[in-house]
Amino acid sequence: MIEADMSSPMTGDLQGADIVDYGTGKIKVDSRITSALDGIISSAKDAGYDLKVTVGYRSYNDQKVLFDKKVSSLVASGLSQADAEKKAAETVSEPGTSDHQTGLGVHFILSGYEKASAEKCAKTECYKWLIQNASKYGFILRYPEGKEDITGAAFEPWHFRYVGKENAGAMDKQGLCLEEYIKGLKGN
Repeated sequence: MIEADMSSPMTGDLQGADIVDYGTGKIKVDSRITSALDGIISSAKDAGYDLKVTVGYRSYNDQKVLFDKKVSSLVASGLSQADAEKKAAETVSEPGTSDHQTGLGVHFILSGYEKASAEKCAKTECYKWLIQNASKYGFILRYPEGKEDITGAAFEPWHFRYVGKENAGAMDKQGLCLEEYIKGLKGN
């Protein structure tokens, strides 16, 4: 299982992955997840939800640009460089630690909620549907509420990670986030 977080940073772009265009071509993902994406989006539509993938794969450099931009805005607001980097890492992953660099992390957004807060997204019926159904397609909520100290990231109701049906089902059944599950696989 590919890890990309503070405890297992990637040193550059993912090697050997087949990153492909998805949907309109503006989103890129690992080719292994395209049929799972098609399946969950189709099922969401059948359930009455216009679900979209708005973010997929990001290169190391793309993640660096996002992180540096956030740090710069925080420095401009008066924080020191060190404090800005620490604060930025709460909401934007540092390069090498972003789930998006694996090609397996995506943002699912309900049409009309593109700019909504985490709290507003989490209150939608579509979010509840995703939580109940994501594992059937191999996806998990990557940064669940209440697991911030374990994941090192703020709650993101839109951020899902493909881990395969078997892993997703086991994580769902046990109520584990990815870090807890991987730790269990390693026997720690």
